[in-house]
Amino acid sequence: MRTEITEEGESIRTFSDLKLVRSFAPIFALSFTAVHFIDEESPLFNEAPESLIDQDIEVVITFNGVDEVFSQVIYARHSYILNEIHWDHKFVDIIGLSPEGYRSLDYTKFHQTYSSGV
Repeated sequence: MRTEITEEGESIRTFSDLKLVRSFAPIFALSFTAVHFIDEESPLFNEAPESLIDQDIEVVITFNGVDEVFSQVIYARHSYILNEIHWDHKFVDIIGLSPEGYRSLDYTKFHQTYSSGV
């Protein structure tokens, strides 16, 4: 979402969908990272943190899925304002192997990021 000024000078909130590399996962057994490439088709193309401040940008993420145990649809929503976005960062990999050789998730790293050096 961003704030835009119309030709009449009115301030309005507009919504743009961000195309994801993978928008569907048939199984959610380990983890899922939403990835959007910023290319010429992206609403974020040629934008920088500084240019987005005036637009009061906010990224709203929504997920839905089906709980396999109860066959219930589950919804999740989270919103990120500009100062919560880590520019030129990637998430630390939370998937690893246990000492017994099984795949495991290390949730202590769930929110950790590192500079991608871009």
